[in-house]
Amino acid sequence: MSKSNPGWNGIVNWLLLLSLTTTLLMEDLTFVEFSYFYTLVAVFNFVVNMNSMLLGAMAFFELIVVVQLLFAPAIQYAFFQGSEVSNLFYINMMVTEREYFGFVVYAILMLRLFLWVGKDRLSTPIRIRGHEMRLKRFSLFLIASGLLGSIAFAILSVNAMSFVRVLAINLIPTGLLFLHIIQIQKETSRFVLLSLPGMIFLLWFSISALGNAMFGQLLMWFLLFVLGSFEFRPQSLARRIVFVACGFTCVLALQASKQTYRGELQLGRNSGLSTFYDALVLGGRTLTDESSLRFFQVNAHMRLNQGRILSHVIEKCDREDIRENGKRLGTNILASVVPRIIWKDKPMAGGDVNIQKYTSVNLNSNTSMNISPLGDFYIDFGPFWAIIFSGVFGFLIRSLMRSLMQLYENDDRWLPFIPFLLSGVLVIETDFLSVLNFTVKSML
Repeated sequence: MSKSNPGWNGIVNWLLLLSLTTTLLMEDLTFVEFSYFYTLVAVFNFVVNMNSMLLGAMAFFELIVVVQLLFAPAIQYAFFQGSEVSNLFYINMMVTEREYFGFVVYAILMLRLFLWVGKDRLSTPIRIRGHEMRLKRFSLFLIASGLLGSIAFAILSVNAMSFVRVLAINLIPTGLLFLHIIQIQKETSRFVLLSLPGMIFLLWFSISALGNAMFGQLLMWFLLFVLGSFEFRPQSLARRIVFVACGFTCVLALQASKQTYRGELQLGRNSGLSTFYDALVLGGRTLTDESSLRFFQVNAHMRLNQGRILSHVIEKCDREDIRENGKRLGTNILASVVPRIIWKDKPMAGGDVNIQKYTSVNLNSNTSMNISPLGDFYIDFGPFWAIIFSGVFGFLIRSLMRSLMQLYENDDRWLPFIPFLLSGVLVIETDFLSVLNFTVKSML
């Protein structure tokens, strides 16, 4: 079973506090160096917690937050800001280094503090021995419900319920994941991490990703697949490090090839493994050609640097003195519980509306980017209270995880909903409304 050392997170907090204090006191050090250090700590924290599905997912969430809002902006300020490339591709940060990190560093530290606070049931290993048949039947029920729901929504074509349709579809991989876990926990060797339901699970998302050329859900659910497998088949620290290194290599290859793959689909080629393989080969050549490699680096950096969008939010809110004074938060909470059939003009969740209203970023209509919950809090409350509400956000995520564990302890049929909720809650390329929407509708 998975084991976690709660004292490790206390060590991390002290390390980050010491590093931040050193950065503030020493003139030779900047927030850029602090961001590099925090990124290394976040990577190792993820590796340490990978044998727990809950803690591993929370550590990965923190890692993504740090990489997208600290590490990538640090790279921008150190190497790209104001350069010809930045001006050409419009990827400059819109505020100074001090203005940006003076808000984001403290907001993320506050988020971390409340995300990891305390020693409680989140460190308790998940156990299903003795409940296999009950969970197996419930997993099959989830798969059947997801299939029937998907077919029903496809026939009815109800656009106003598209969000619920996504939830219904996600029931299918949730059921498959737990059929996989039930299967592998019977094995005696820790190397057995695949099963028939697991292979169907991976095939499901691979076909889906190849069909729509969107790979975000594939990566998120693959992460949950790995963490769920490691929860019941714990791996050594060395194997976890190897996995992270292999995962980074795969993400790099995917990033290098996905734009080419999407271009091939737009030119009329059929989606599928053959087209993706051709795109992968071309992506590999991109990494070896100097001019193409430069373009790839800029494109990957632009996609990774979510802080660029947050800097636009900060600049526009300060320049135009935009402060919603909690109105967005109140509206978001109300919008998450009132269906659109009752509230006809309720706000839309998604990146388009927010980016058009609160930034000057030019993105196409099907963008998956958004202002992030930190941007939401900044729009509503300004920098100081946004830092406070970042802590509240971390506390709410942890409280949700604790509540799920408590529900699971009372009724093990709640267990499959842990990865189900994790897939929509622990993301940073979104806004607070999207997180609330997913959480409330999932719980209902």
